[in-house]
Amino acid sequence: MHVQDALPMLADPEPRAAERVAASIGLLTEAAPAFTPAARVPYAGLLLALPALEATGLLGCVHEVYGCLKPGFYGLNTVILETVLRTLTGEPRAEGATRLDPVGFGRILGMDRAPDVKTVRRKHQELAGEGKTGELLEALGRHHLATRDTAGEDGLGLLLYVDGHVRSYQGTKKIAKQYSTRLKHPVAASMETWVADADGSPVFMVMAEPSSSLVGELRRLTPTLRQMIGDDRRVLIGFDREGWSPQLFHDLSQAGFDPLTWRKGEAEEVDAKLFSKHTYTDIWGRDHTYDKVADTTLTLEYGPKGKETRFQMRQISRIVAAGKQVREATGQDTRQIHILTSNTTLEAAEVAYRMSARWRHENYFRYARQHFALDAHDSYQGVLDDEQRSVPNPAKAKAKAKRDALAAKLTTLVAAVDAQELALSTPEPGETMLITNQMLNDLNAPVIKVEKELAQADEVYQSIPGRLPLGEVNPGQQVLESEMKQLLHGFRMAAYNASMILATEVRTNTGFKAAVTQAHAFVRQVFSRSIR
Repeated sequence: MHVQDALPMLADPEPRAAERVAASIGLLTEAAPAFTPAARVPYAGLLLALPALEATGLLGCVHEVYGCLKPGFYGLNTVILETVLRTLTGEPRAEGATRLDPVGFGRILGMDRAPDVKTVRRKHQELAGEGKTGELLEALGRHHLATRDTAGEDGLGLLLYVDGHVRSYQGTKKIAKQYSTRLKHPVAASMETWVADADGSPVFMVMAEPSSSLVGELRRLTPTLRQMIGDDRRVLIGFDREGWSPQLFHDLSQAGFDPLTWRKGEAEEVDAKLFSKHTYTDIWGRDHTYDKVADTTLTLEYGPKGKETRFQMRQISRIVAAGKQVREATGQDTRQIHILTSNTTLEAAEVAYRMSARWRHENYFRYARQHFALDAHDSYQGVLDDEQRSVPNPAKAKAKAKRDALAAKLTTLVAAVDAQELALSTPEPGETMLITNQMLNDLNAPVIKVEKELAQADEVYQSIPGRLPLGEVNPGQQVLESEMKQLLHGFRMAAYNASMILATEVRTNTGFKAAVTQAHAFVRQVFSRSIR
């Protein structure tokens, strides 16, 4: 009987010197992976990610879009796996390769050693230089939507969340400023628009158009999303108040997208008698109970006066605890919040749940900043912005601020003069008061002066053009190169989705009691383990 020899503890990798020489003189298209049996394999936990990575479709989509790399020792598959597996070890940036053992990490790739930082960057630049990252992201999105369909018997169909992300820039280039809700002030930054599925997992992203709003981005995205979905089924599309636009809601509904968003602005309160208790049970069997929910309709309108277009939307209202500012302003301990949608098939409790679940998208941004280099500048290259692009004239805003300040000052002065004139015209009983024209002129002199200043300020404001070419407002402004960033976004999205697949498996198919809150941390620990 043959007895298998004991495996060496850590065998040397297959010698690849001849292949490296052949690659250096252009005689090798790419080196095939070769694995050496061993009893101890560093980074072996990463092998568990391979089936999940295959489910994301990354390798197939990259080959479909790019074909292959130029001849060299490290081929396209090796570059993809190196980037994704390195990301899963907690080193998403190329320089993270210096913090991994090149020989040990190379074993997982089937190489004698992993590529160094310079090689990784050169290979990434080769892919980014083809200008096909948009095609890659669309291919990944199509695969994601085709293989992770959320259709169900409850009428949900397909649910997508759309949100903008501000990626701040701290370099020396002249980059346009964007308001960051996270930092609470404008910063030099580039804007990205992200699409996520019902679980908050990233599906697709694009670089936002300069100075565009979420309303404009939704209009630009929906034709692409419809093409990626591949059929005419209705899609529930959730976004925050920044996307508020009655005309957009109507257009989306006509195009097969049911908007799901918070109502913006002042709203008439719903009759308290219409509220009742509602419960929704999610796919994990957890009940989400909302004590006070009302299901009503709302008529919205848009268009010029006299030619308005009116349409109805469903309004789901909830009574929730009021925040400090609301309590101080109204004296009320509760307030009503309203969700709008054109979907009429979902239960009211599920509509409330799906709107609240939009925070999963925000949670992805937070998690990706920590573990997937979401805000990293993988390329510091910039290109000159379109100097003919129309942008708001900052002089107009300054003139408006001056005019508004004078208008407020005038209102205060008029109120003060009225109070003084009232006091003069209503003396105490038994007293007499002689009011002369000079007294009235003296009282009104400051008002007349400010009125003249306001008229001049308004004339100046009206004479200033509202928009100017960018070249006149901010000559030399640049935009950051985006091909490299979008390429690595695609790789890192696949890495995140692979880890999400494994975390879901841990939660559903193991007895790990803390899986609800610790599944992702557990998976990260597994990826860093070796076989000993």
